[in-house]
Amino acid sequence: MRREPENHLKQMLNLEVPGRRPRGRPKGRWRDGITRDMKQLHIEAEDAEDRSFWRKRTQAADLNLGTGASSLFHATELIKPK
Repeated sequence: MRREPENHLKQMLNLEVPGRRPRGRPKGRWRDGITRDMKQLHIEAEDAEDRSFWRKRTQAADLNLGTGASSLFHATELIKPK
């Protein structure tokens, strides 16, 4: 089920704030962080449509959360497509 374009939640996901940005590095959006994480783990958005495949891939990543950068590498090795 997809939300209508005028739905408040969908509008918030795609919110563009008017005005000038403050100096320094721009703050990242939630969606950009998710996209970056999915890219590192070699997960495509279409993979979410297959529930068992998605759970297998994301659970392998969850096992290694919070143990440093080497854990991300290990999680990536565990779930790389063969």
